[in-house]
Amino acid sequence: MSGGVLHLNFQAFLWTRSDGIQNLHTLPGDVISEATGINDFGQIVGTSFDASFNSRVFLWQDGRMFDLNTLLQPNSPL
Repeated sequence: MSGGVLHLNFQAFLWTRSDGIQNLHTLPGDVISEATGINDFGQIVGTSFDASFNSRVFLWQDGRMFDLNTLLQPNSPL
């Protein structure tokens, strides 16, 4: 809390025995993220949120985060 305002600081992360904790950060312009799954290839999926809690789904692999919402058609109900 700073100046009476609560600041959220949730960040998706990856933990491995060899590297410890690795912050995956957020998609550009977003403020919080959460990882929700990982597969055998080390690809991580999760959600990234802007300050208004609008969400975007991401795929993280090889040190890069990709915005999967860019694959949706405009005006998609998803």
